[in-house]
Amino acid sequence: MYHLASHRQSSSDSLEIPKINTSARIIPMPSPVALAEKDRDPTGPAVPDRSEWPDFHSGVAAALRSKLDGIDSSQISFNRPTDLDARHAGLLMGLGLNGQLGSMLSSQAYDYLKAKHDPTSVGILLGLAVTYLGTSDPTVTSVISIHLPALHPPRSSSLNVSGMTKSAAAVALGLLHFGTGRRSFADVLVREMCGVKVTNVEDAGACREAYALSCGFAFGFIMLGKGGKDNVATANEVDLLRVFRALILGENNRPLPGAFYSASSNAPTDVNITSSAATVGLALMFIRSERQDVANIFEIPDSPRRLDYVRSDILLLRSLCQSLVMWNSITPTKEWIESGLPKFLVEAAAVQTLDPLNKPMDPEWEVARWSIIAGACFAVGFKFAGTATAEAHATLIHYMDRLTRACYVKGELYTLFSLPSFASVSGRANSKK
Repeated sequence: MYHLASHRQSSSDSLEIPKINTSARIIPMPSPVALAEKDRDPTGPAVPDRSEWPDFHSGVAAALRSKLDGIDSSQISFNRPTDLDARHAGLLMGLGLNGQLGSMLSSQAYDYLKAKHDPTSVGILLGLAVTYLGTSDPTVTSVISIHLPALHPPRSSSLNVSGMTKSAAAVALGLLHFGTGRRSFADVLVREMCGVKVTNVEDAGACREAYALSCGFAFGFIMLGKGGKDNVATANEVDLLRVFRALILGENNRPLPGAFYSASSNAPTDVNITSSAATVGLALMFIRSERQDVANIFEIPDSPRRLDYVRSDILLLRSLCQSLVMWNSITPTKEWIESGLPKFLVEAAAVQTLDPLNKPMDPEWEVARWSIIAGACFAVGFKFAGTATAEAHATLIHYMDRLTRACYVKGELYTLFSLPSFASVSGRANSKK
């Protein structure tokens, strides 16, 4: 970002991608030591390349720092290595972020994609989608559709697409049809989220969580701001909100759309995976709509018992998405940020503030409290982005300072309470006080 378009380069020269420097100087050794891969057992399982994604991002950065007047399909082929690697894959995505993959021929894209090299597929799909952002280009749509089995005709043969490529294709579909409101594609993405079922054995290669989240973002991109602004939901919205409520909260009494897509159709929808995805998608659809009924779906637990069923990262996301929907209510004050906290957490924090030597707050409550506050701070950052508003700056710095101090103080307090002679320690502290 700092070096964006800072290096002017002729389009006839090959784009240089710097290698990741893994050398480190370890005292007292006199010379730097480089990261060395251990010898691998050829009969053992394949070990993932630890530098694959760092190299990918190095390629993206190399494309973003280069200031090119233009690049055509022949120059893209000129920069292609003999064996596809992550660095070149990142370069392709970087060119796409610069909007310079418009000259790529469809045959050239298919030639890249048929190699089934995951980083290259990610780079091509996302790069093309950003280059053609919001255009709904039919050729690029066909390229993306091949890698999204949900868009294949019924009873078509499987193309053995990896979970990582499927996830990239879902995001690419959302970017290509950004803000168009195409319900045909949006409904497919909703069915894909509904098809994420609870399984006994997790398949890491399927990337289920990444795919569900990609579908959620893609739905939100397509339907960005298309939700009604009236507080009364339309007939179509009533059914859609019911589905999203089921995906977010698990509350549903009727079959969800797309249940027949899953082999285990009798299994319940895995809310632990779909909750984040559906939250993001619904928030983007109704962003700035001031719809209280939609904001209520992103509910924050109001009792300790209900808090046990919601992860802290989901609390952060719900706090943020509530604010995105109720945009006009965001104010850069401490009062507004803490207004979203449930009453029992506010009371527990007040007791801890009045008497720091009292029994520490339940760690899960503490994490939940900070997660909700972090989501509200994130919303303040969104609303006042680029404004350098003094009040917003002071509020965010206040919470950053409090959280930083809490990280150190909590460790000391837990150590103190674990001592056998805590009673005597507490008595001495009170007498000094």
